[in-house]
Amino acid sequence: MRPALAIAALISAGCPNPHDSASAEDCTRVDETVGSIVWVCAELPTEGTINLHYRVEDEDWRPTLVDMREAGAQELPLLGLPYGAAVDYELKLDGETLTQGSIRTAPLPAGLPTTTLLASDPALYDLDTPWLLTSIDKTTDIGTPEATWVIILDRQGRIVWALETPAFRLTLHPRISADEGAILMDLNSHLGAFDRGAASQVQRVGIDGVVQATWDTPGLHHPYTDLPDGSLAWGAWGDGLETLEILDPTGVQRTLWDCGDYHAAQGLDGTPCSSNTLSWDPGSERFLFSFYTTHTMVEIDGNSGATTRWFGQMPGAWDFDPSDSGFVWQHGGYLTDEGTLLVSMRAPDGADETVAREYTLDEQNLTLHEIWSYGQGQGLYAPELGEATRLPGGNTLLNYGSGTHIREVTPPGTTVWDLRIEDGSLLGRGTPIQDLYGLLAG
Repeated sequence: MRPALAIAALISAGCPNPHDSASAEDCTRVDETVGSIVWVCAELPTEGTINLHYRVEDEDWRPTLVDMREAGAQELPLLGLPYGAAVDYELKLDGETLTQGSIRTAPLPAGLPTTTLLASDPALYDLDTPWLLTSIDKTTDIGTPEATWVIILDRQGRIVWALETPAFRLTLHPRISADEGAILMDLNSHLGAFDRGAASQVQRVGIDGVVQATWDTPGLHHPYTDLPDGSLAWGAWGDGLETLEILDPTGVQRTLWDCGDYHAAQGLDGTPCSSNTLSWDPGSERFLFSFYTTHTMVEIDGNSGATTRWFGQMPGAWDFDPSDSGFVWQHGGYLTDEGTLLVSMRAPDGADETVAREYTLDEQNLTLHEIWSYGQGQGLYAPELGEATRLPGGNTLLNYGSGTHIREVTPPGTTVWDLRIEDGSLLGRGTPIQDLYGLLAG
């Protein structure tokens, strides 16, 4: 993750003299696009080190350190504020107070669901991930376009950032860009306008809500990912048989892999394939492509497009140890930094529960050995979507998709953070965030 604040992207002219307290307060403003962002303005008489403090209502003061080397007019953002909150702020230059004041963020946008924090233990939850990026569809029918939002939640369960998806589009896979400088939003027309993804796009958006780039991704109906070189990859719909498409930084699109060819090679010509997860492993330069229609995850060489191995129910897949630990309706699978495979799935015994499982990969015996699981007996179920994410400190964050529930558990399975979305119908991909300020510098 990026350090505290890339200040070069935050300089803006036009602030009045901060020594006039009334004009300084008038200058500080709430962002017009994202009403939870406050811009504090000041005129620096000399270059120096700025220290910006703030507090939300009766909470503790929080420092945001910014290393400034230029004199002149500045606008500095306060991020991570809840909507409709009273905020006190103080800006110091080389230890001396330069300006201070109070302001209230904009009300929570209409149409957003409410949240309930069921459990929170700061002593045990992962303090390195204070924010969570996800999306929420408020309606009961997938594809109703006016009700989809991309949001950021804090550890109090409050929405601290929100941007509405454009009409007739559905966002299921918001994510942080590979360079960690912006938010990527899929504008899915397959489930928004029901056109098989003909008008689907992906947008790169700064945390200030400004669209920095838009890419056409024809056929996109579910997952996508960006790559370190600036390319974009997505699963493209094609009459029940998908392809893996790559759009390079110059705008050239190519087909890297064809699910129809893969199925034909396994003697299953014509078997439908529909994906739900696409992840990129930079170490091996391979994709992991998950298909819920065949309960299988396919690994694909990112350079040649060759199918290197696959896990699940397709012929030729690796074995499972124990044998009853296989995939059923898997979602969100990816290779962790430790080289294990972490997957969310329906309980294989037919119970209405979602289970997360972690496996080591035994290359010699072509076997996935289960080493950790969570979910059986918990009574939490996501009929659609869902994922499990390993956090930096070792805990696991569980996203229950259409169950609209998020839970963090320790390795032994103790619940340390538990959040329920009360009136949402579909929770999209979740990405833990360490630092919001890096998203301004993209």
